[in-house]
Amino acid sequence: LQFGNVTSFNLHVQNDDSDPLHMAVFRALFQSMPKLESLSISLDVYGTFDADSESRLALPSLRSLELQIDGTTPRSTIEKLMGIFHTQQLTSLSLKFLALQAVDDYLFLSWIFALFKHSSGPGRGSIGAPFAMVRDFSMEVRRLQCSVSIFDAIFEAMPNVQNVSLKLPEHMKRFISPFWKNDHLLQHLRTLRLALPLTSPDDISGELSDIGEFFGDGYCKDFEMLELQFRKHYDSALPKARLFDVLGEKLRWIEC
Repeated sequence: LQFGNVTSFNLHVQNDDSDPLHMAVFRALFQSMPKLESLSISLDVYGTFDADSESRLALPSLRSLELQIDGTTPRSTIEKLMGIFHTQQLTSLSLKFLALQAVDDYLFLSWIFALFKHSSGPGRGSIGAPFAMVRDFSMEVRRLQCSVSIFDAIFEAMPNVQNVSLKLPEHMKRFISPFWKNDHLLQHLRTLRLALPLTSPDDISGELSDIGEFFGDGYCKDFEMLELQFRKHYDSALPKARLFDVLGEKLRWIEC
């Protein structure tokens, strides 16, 4: 097979035993697609790679990466996979953690740190951030515990993100930290879509207050829209009115 003109590629890797994945095979596969622009990878494996990536591949057109991680995929597998790519050139990143099988919350946290704490360049800040050029970010999480420390790691790694879309489980802890402003996180944010389909506004009154305070002082100078989606609730007029007082027409409130 010849892959020289492939621009979009989907790869599903599932392995029910602990046999190692062969790094040389993965590198050869991706290297055979020099025009690759969009890559989607689904991982559900027990084993890890048999070696680290010797260097990051030259895929100059790769701009979009989608990852779905499930099962008991080891942290080291993700770290070695990310070592294949120049993540600093990506402009779009999409993640899915669908918990198709039972997943330990500590394993989920290790996945997040494997993805966002790896180094793709020297230094810190925008120059050294692993996803320095990402403008569009989306993440879907089911049945796993989300906390502010997870979002700390994510948004530190993408200092120039502009459009964020999150679909989160009902047992979400605090989403926004007041300390993010000290670290200049999300300062380029334009749109935020937050879907909580199993949650009512009453369940996260504290989080809604945090959101109002975060966006109420003009910190995000280019901010255009906040979309919140909840399950239908018998009386959500008050929390909606409070946020509308802060955001005005920039607020989109959806109950379904």
